Amino acid sequence: MCAARYLGIKSPIPYTWKDYAGKERLLYGMNYAYGGTGVFKTKDNPLPNMTTQIDYFQRVLAAGNIYSPSDLPSSLALVSVAGNDYASFLALKRPLTVSKNIRFCVHVLTFCILKPEIVSCRSYRHS
Repeated sequence: MCAARYLGIKSPIPYTWKDYAGKERLLYGMNYAYGGTGVFKTKDNPLPNMTTQIDYFQRVLAAGNIYSPSDLPSSLALVSVAGNDYASFLALKRPLTVSKNIRFCVHVLTFCILKPEIVSCRSYRHS
């Protein structure tokens, strides 16, 4: 069951459809996710990673014509980290342990969400 249905609301409109959705439809929020992506750029995936997705969200807020910072107190954000970052990490034989990689992913996401004014999240690269 999707989160929106569980909460009894309509599913949010995909970010890429924002210019085609009416104001009524945008009242249910916006979905920035791309299936198969990760926090960082993963191997052979041309889709925007999660840090880029956060940048998209920040741009929508900054533009202020759809949502604005004053909408945030009554908003809900669902952020999910799944297996793509871990699989990519293991495939590239990184020197960190998997648990350190998980902590790094969480740190980057927290920083991008809570301190976006400091640096663009796209500047983070997995080392």
